[in-house]
Amino acid sequence: MSDFTNSIKKIFTRKNTKTEKARKSPLSQRNTQLIIAIAIFFAIMAIGRPSTFLSSTNVSSMLVQIADLGIFAMAMAVTMIAGGIDLSIINLANLAAVVNATLLKAVVTESMSSGTIWLLLFLCLIISLVIGLLGGLINSFLIANLGIPEILATLATMNLYLGISHIITGGRGIIGFPQQLLDIGSGHLGFIPVPFIIFIIVAVVLYIFIHRTPYGTHVKLFGLNQKATFFSGINNKKVVYKTHIIACMSAGIAGLLIMARTNSATVDYGGQMILITLLIGVLSGIPATGGAGNVINIFLALFLNQLINSGLNILRVSSFIREMVPAALLIAIVSLEYYLYVINNRRLNKQALEKSRQLNGEGAEKEAVT
Repeated sequence: MSDFTNSIKKIFTRKNTKTEKARKSPLSQRNTQLIIAIAIFFAIMAIGRPSTFLSSTNVSSMLVQIADLGIFAMAMAVTMIAGGIDLSIINLANLAAVVNATLLKAVVTESMSSGTIWLLLFLCLIISLVIGLLGGLINSFLIANLGIPEILATLATMNLYLGISHIITGGRGIIGFPQQLLDIGSGHLGFIPVPFIIFIIVAVVLYIFIHRTPYGTHVKLFGLNQKATFFSGINNKKVVYKTHIIACMSAGIAGLLIMARTNSATVDYGGQMILITLLIGVLSGIPATGGAGNVINIFLALFLNQLINSGLNILRVSSFIREMVPAALLIAIVSLEYYLYVINNRRLNKQALEKSRQLNGEGAEKEAVT
């Protein structure tokens, strides 16, 4: 049994000396790279447009915009660490928003007391979490029990949730909610917007899950090698269920936050957000095959993405170009990382071949001596 355990450990901890040396270099660390990139972009905009970029209005606006995108990015990152993807989170959030909006419009009256409205908003939070739970269970069942690839399963449920939202609303947006909900979307605690505080709370919870619980270890190992986790005694199905439930429940919270911020619930909000969440995951250093990821890096990647977006907006760059930038960056980064991966594999293969030749040469010399 000890031999089996050691073999499993070798599968998960297999590293080469060059990789270890590279990781010891501060500049090779993704968080260092992100901090440098943030500092460069911040300096450029602070020098180029100081009155606009450094204004309290712009900074507050950036923090608000980070909030709902940040929750979606964290949700997507959890599935990416597990070596998968969830394309349904945006439409699931819209479904949660539509259900809650329909409830509020049907129940809330002008004479209703503030305390009763706050109780209704708490009920809306529970409903959002329940919708997220159900969505995560559906996605997980398709993936873990039926064996459908994640991209196909979540593509199907993405359209399922969109269809349900259309049935509820008839394709029309729902607007006009109680002031208490709007206070959440536009309120501030000091200088910091309330939506950003909610995002930080979600990020801290996910940080604990990923970095401070056995689940975090299991999901990373699952992303590295599913067969190895199965033979090492980890319940792969349970990992899939937990991963997609966490992602979808986070999306449910984001849906309620979007309602509060925009004073509306629509079936097609955030059409491009899926692409941006993938970009943030790649920027944060999550490999395309999963197995690694850091919540702090995701936060830094979010901030970098927001700096770029706000900078382009301040410079009055065309909206068409702004929409193109995430796709172009995603293609460029994935292509570069794949190229570096291929180059590194070639070097490792060359080193292994040279080492094999040296060992064969030493063996031949020993035979000649004997």
